[in-house]
Formats: sequence, C-alpha cells, structure tokens
Amino acid sequence: MNFFRALGATFIVTMFGAIVLAGAPLMRGMSPAAAAVAIDPNGFRFVFAAAALCLGIALISVLLLEERPLRGSKPAASVVAG
Repeated sequence: MNFFRALGATFIVTMFGAIVLAGAPLMRGMSPAAAAVAIDPNGFRFVFAAAALCLGIALISVLLLEERPLRGSKPAASVVAG
C-alpha cells in the first residue's frame, strides 16, 4: 500500500511540475538571475487549478465508497450502541 501511495505522489508531483514548466519560457543561455526573473508566476495558477480538480475527484471518490463495518473479534450484534 505504501508503495502505491509513494508512486501516486511521485506521479502527481511530476504532473504538477510539467504544468509549471509548460508555462515557463525557454531559458537557454540565460543567467540564473535572469531566469529567476523570467519565470511567469501565472503558471502556478494552472497547478492550483489542477490540484483543486484532483481534490474534487478525490472527495467524490470518498463519498461514493461503500461503507462497511469494521471487522473484529466480536460479532456486530454484541457491540453496545453508545
């Protein structure tokens, strides 16, 4: 389970990085100071939009999950409602 969580997180970070870099200008032959000034902060708007979309999909997925009782050593009938 941890492997798939880490794999999913890596995939999402990679996709967000690709979105940011797609909006960045080409920085060939630029000094690091000029490249830092040339980065367009509007590219991050698309990252936040993509993150909001992913969170919305995750929320809908959680709401559509089937609710199942926890399995334990005691049968469900003997649990005292409280």
